[in-house]
Amino acid sequence: MNDDNPFKTKIETQKEHLTYLIKMGLNFSYVTMDCWYFCKDMTAHIEGLGKSWIAEAKSNRLVWYNGKWRSLLYFANEMIGKYNFKVANIGDESKYYMKVFTVKMKEIGTVRLLVSLNKHGNFKFYVSNRTDWNETAMAKHYCPRWDIEVWHREGKGNYGIEDCLLRSRRRVEMYSTLSSLAANFLEISSMLSPVYASLIKQGCTPEMKHRWVAAELVGKLIMYVGGICNTEVRKIMGGLLCPYKSTMGKREAS
Repeated sequence: MNDDNPFKTKIETQKEHLTYLIKMGLNFSYVTMDCWYFCKDMTAHIEGLGKSWIAEAKSNRLVWYNGKWRSLLYFANEMIGKYNFKVANIGDESKYYMKVFTVKMKEIGTVRLLVSLNKHGNFKFYVSNRTDWNETAMAKHYCPRWDIEVWHREGKGNYGIEDCLLRSRRRVEMYSTLSSLAANFLEISSMLSPVYASLIKQGCTPEMKHRWVAAELVGKLIMYVGGICNTEVRKIMGGLLCPYKSTMGKREAS
């Protein structure tokens, strides 16, 4: 690797991006992140920029409880039997039990911890430097990240830019430009669909839009070719739609 393009960790790269966004004048008040970015280096940088943050935390993170460092999972199992957790409905029918605590987390400091328990008995943990946030505020500020995650994951595959790595500012700018352009083209194509109203109502993701548009294009192609009075074209379409028809005929004859 040459000196003009030194390797940077994902933490270093994202710190640069956040600083760059501030210089650009982007107006935002907090940063959400998953457990892979949740570390003291990142949180300190965000706070240095004057912003709040909320992050998902792994269950083996340690908090100070009863004079010892205990894992979040241990802490949650202790708390579930001592406190009444609030019931929160998120999404269509998803029900969660939630409770916030102010705790001291190892390597991070004093934070607000949201313990969330789903109907399957699985815990999730979310941490923020905003110690004034209650259960509703914590969930409200983190939930939009899931939509962004889905858009990013499905978008990379459906926009044809899944191999684009985000390890430099130029690549991030290229990815942002290409994904935005592809998203606009996909949205325009979706708007021409007779089921557009249904797609909007469902709050569909790029994956669903891509499937609908692709299905309609194939359908229109078949309808178009079906109207052409051309024997050879019909044979080609027949081969595509019924690839085993000729061999089936031969087997029946034999």
